[in-house]
Amino acid sequence: MGLETARRALEAQQSALQVTAHNIANANTPGYSRQVIAMSPTDPYTVPALSRSVGAGQVGTGVSVSAISRIRDTFLDAQMRDVQNTTGDMEARRDALQEVEIIFNEPSESGLHSVMDAFWRSLQDLANNPESPSVRSAVKQSGENLASAFRTTYRQLADLRDNIDNVIRARVEEINNIAKEIAQVNAQVANVTAVNDKPNDLLDRRDVLLEKLSRYVDVTIQPEQNGAISVFVNGMAVASPFGYNTIQIANDPANHNYAALTWPTTPTPTPVQLKSGELQGLLAVRDTIVNNYLQKLDSTATSMSTSINAIQTTGYGLPGTTPPPPEFFVATDGAPTIAANNIGVNPSMGLADIAAASNNGSTLPDNPGDGSNALKMAAVKSIPDAVLLGGFSPDDYFRALIGQVGLETGETTRMADGQGLLAKQIDNQRDALSGVSLDEEMINMMRYQHAYQAASRLISVVDEMLDTLINRLGR
Repeated sequence: MGLETARRALEAQQSALQVTAHNIANANTPGYSRQVIAMSPTDPYTVPALSRSVGAGQVGTGVSVSAISRIRDTFLDAQMRDVQNTTGDMEARRDALQEVEIIFNEPSESGLHSVMDAFWRSLQDLANNPESPSVRSAVKQSGENLASAFRTTYRQLADLRDNIDNVIRARVEEINNIAKEIAQVNAQVANVTAVNDKPNDLLDRRDVLLEKLSRYVDVTIQPEQNGAISVFVNGMAVASPFGYNTIQIANDPANHNYAALTWPTTPTPTPVQLKSGELQGLLAVRDTIVNNYLQKLDSTATSMSTSINAIQTTGYGLPGTTPPPPEFFVATDGAPTIAANNIGVNPSMGLADIAAASNNGSTLPDNPGDGSNALKMAAVKSIPDAVLLGGFSPDDYFRALIGQVGLETGETTRMADGQGLLAKQIDNQRDALSGVSLDEEMINMMRYQHAYQAASRLISVVDEMLDTLINRLGR
C-alpha cells in the first residue's frame, strides 16, 4: 500500500504541475481562463479484523485528481456580451458620423456653408454694381463653386454609404464564419463531455467566439445537455448541436443594389431582423442616417436653385439681351429636378444674361444700373420655404443640418465612450477572477514540487523498509 499511495501522490502532483505549467504558458493568451486542479482522497482500505465490524480502522490509500476546472463567471460573461453588443452598435454609428462631420467640414473656410455665404455676398455685390463685368463674373464663378461644393458633398456622402455597404458584406461573412466555428467547437465539446472530461480550452475558445459574435449581432444562448449550446439571433438559430445557419446576401435593386440580408428559410427567405450590435448600427447608418443627410442636402439645393431660377427668369439682363433670361441653375444630368448631386450653373447663361435688373426699361430705354432683382436673389438666403424646408430659410435649414450632425456625433461618441468604460470595468473584474497571476502560479509550482519530492522520498523510505524486510531480516 505504501508504494501505491506514493505512486498516486506522484501522479497527482505531476498533474498539478502540468496544470500550473499550462496556466503559466497561457498567461498572456486572450480569452484564457485560469485552471485549477481538484484533488480528493481515494477510497480507504478497511483493515480486516475478527473482533470488530467493518468500518473502523480504515486506512487511507492516497489521492486522486477529481477534476481540472477553469475559473469562470458566467454572469460576467453575459454582462460582457451585452455591453459588447451595445458598444458595437454605438461605435459603428459614431465612426460613420465622424466621417460625416469631416465631409461637411464645418465650421471652416472651405466648408459648404462658407461657399454658400460667398454666393450670397456676390449677389449683394451685383446689386450694388450691376454693370460691372468683374462682379458678374464673380457671381457666375461663385455659383459654379457652390454647385461644385453641393455635388462633391453629395458624392462623398454617397461614397461613405457605399463603403458602409462593403463593411456590412464583410461583417456578414465574419458572422457566418464564427457561426461555423462555434458549431465545430460544439461538436468537439460534446465528444469530450461524453467521456466525462472537462473541455476547458474548448470552452474558452467558444466563449471568445461568442463574445466576438455578440459585438456584431444580438445573441441569445441556450445550454444543451451534452455540453453544446444553441446560439440564436432574434429567434433564428445560427449555431446549434445540429450545425449552423448562414446569413445570405442579395443585391437589393430598390436600395442602390445594396446588401439585403436574409435567412435561408423555405419556401421563401426570411429578412434578417436585428435589435442591436455593430451590424445593426451599420445598417442604420447606411439606410437611415446618411440617407437623411443626403435628403436634407437635396432639399437645400433644390429650394435654393428653384428660388434663384424663379427670380432670375422674371428679371432682366443688360441691355441687348433677349428676355426672358435663361435659368441660373440647371440639372447637369438633364433630370427634371435640380438636386445636390446634379446642380450646376447654366452653361448657356452669359455674364450679360444674369438678371440683376427688375425694370425692363419700358420707361427708361436703358437702365443697366438697376440691381433690385439681384437684391431679391441675395434675399433668398433668409426667405422661409414652407414646402421644401419646413418653413426654414436655406441658410437656417443648412445651419440646423450642421447642428444635427454635431449633436448626433457628440451623443453617439458619449454613449460609445461610456460603453467602452463599462466593458473595460467588466473585463478587469473578469481578469481578476479568471486571469493568470504569475506570482500565484509560482507559489503553486513550489507547493506541488515539494509535495512531489516528498512523495518521491516516501518511495525511497518504503523501498528501504522492504529491503530491510526481505534482504536483512534474520541475518
